[in-house]
Amino acid sequence: MRGWPGAVAVAAGETFSAGGFSVKAVGGEQAEVIDGLPGCPNLGFLVDGLYHPGDSFFVPSEEVETLLVPASGPWVKIGEAITFVRGVRPARAFPIHDIQLSRIGLEYFDEWLEEEAEYARIPAGASVDL
Repeated sequence: MRGWPGAVAVAAGETFSAGGFSVKAVGGEQAEVIDGLPGCPNLGFLVDGLYHPGDSFFVPSEEVETLLVPASGPWVKIGEAITFVRGVRPARAFPIHDIQLSRIGLEYFDEWLEEEAEYARIPAGASVDL
């Protein structure tokens, strides 16, 4: 790929190595915002039981230990996030894509997701062992 030395293009279903990890690309399409848009590619990535879905709610067939759950965006609705967590059935989950939520919105999202999995918000500047 131009501009990204060492980058390799992958498609859904392909596996590659990165940083000593085996990574599987899954999914393939961005979640719809409205009227079939944006209609662009989106890959999620499975890395040693951790799943980052990108901008989608694609449910992989593989077992997921840790799920990164999209919490906000023009394509996210809380009911879809809950259905996504139920479909993936992770051992634990953490929110991502939450910049559009206010403090109250963050609390609201967290309260709903705490019912679905071992769920916790990672405070800004903190870390979690995966």
